[in-house]
Amino acid sequence: MPASLVRMFYAAGAASPEDEWLDESDLAALGAQGGALIWPVSLWHAEQEQERFTELATRVQSAGLQLFVEADPARFPLDHPLVAQMPEAFAVRRFSDDTRPVDPRKPLPATGEAIARFRLREYRDRFVDELADRFAALASLGVSGCRIAPGARISPGLLEALVAKLRTSGTALQFLAGPAGMDRQALLELGRAGCDALISSFHWWDLTA
Repeated sequence: MPASLVRMFYAAGAASPEDEWLDESDLAALGAQGGALIWPVSLWHAEQEQERFTELATRVQSAGLQLFVEADPARFPLDHPLVAQMPEAFAVRRFSDDTRPVDPRKPLPATGEAIARFRLREYRDRFVDELADRFAALASLGVSGCRIAPGARISPGLLEALVAKLRTSGTALQFLAGPAGMDRQALLELGRAGCDALISSFHWWDLTA
């Protein structure tokens, strides 16, 4: 079952487990309530930070918490092999800090990202295989689950295939989704596809205000 109480902390990309706001007293206070610490990551960079994740998982688990990650599985780096192999399965976005007019004689800036079109069924197996490898790697580092952000980005069919593949391989990973931007029917479809729970801030809202 998912954690009964999930506390969410957001860190900048350069944040590390040694940051002052994540000291042992903070972890102990959260652990006394029971729940999980959610850490935002890029699926494609996490393996480069194995030592960081292993240390973080050890500290979190020692405090009696689960370690979850928050990730957008649809965001691929431009240099990912799948982007070159099946470009029609991605929406490519390029960024530049240069405010000068674009010169058509020069190549576009190389920085940016590729957003996977998960609802294209003909590419589902390729996406599932790639994502399953990434999530399995995170699980091996001590991660208990993933909050998919935004939940509307992943299709129920892909999530169902991904969860089935992970559980067949023995990878026990929980999946959470946030309800932002999704109607009730879409949320129910994610639940039937294998999403373990929804997470929101309603618990802290004063709905009578």
